Amino acid sequence: MSAAGTPHERAAASVAERPAHRVKMVLDCDTGVDDTLAILYAALHPAVELLGVGSVWGNVDLDTATRNCLHTVHLAGRPEVPVARGADRPLLQSEPVFAYHVHGDDGQGNAGTGRAVGAPATESAAEQMIRIAREHTNQVEIVAVGPLTNVAIALG
Repeated sequence: MSAAGTPHERAAASVAERPAHRVKMVLDCDTGVDDTLAILYAALHPAVELLGVGSVWGNVDLDTATRNCLHTVHLAGRPEVPVARGADRPLLQSEPVFAYHVHGDDGQGNAGTGRAVGAPATESAAEQMIRIAREHTNQVEIVAVGPLTNVAIALG
């Protein structure tokens, strides 16, 4: 261990040194490898206040995406960030198409543990987006990095 501490300790210290103005954010992810990094970045960046994460079908199926979102917020030391399950298929197409050939069987490059950590919120990802946007009127950035199905449902 270096004098600066472990990577987790340095990240926790960085989160503790938050600037006065932070971007309030809700991430909506089809959590494969790329979205795992997006969640880690948002959860640990001192200028971001991560208010919620939604899961959606896309890179992987909804159950895997949700498990990966939960695993990642816990890995970041942010288990208080709610993860809400979203849409499990496109609105207009009958069957979703996944990218396991890119993201691995577990959606995390076959490097994940495969175990669930925590439980998803009782509200849907679209309901979570709406609630948070109402609680923080004109202050929230919705960052949708997967299929926009949950955003469409929220706007519907």
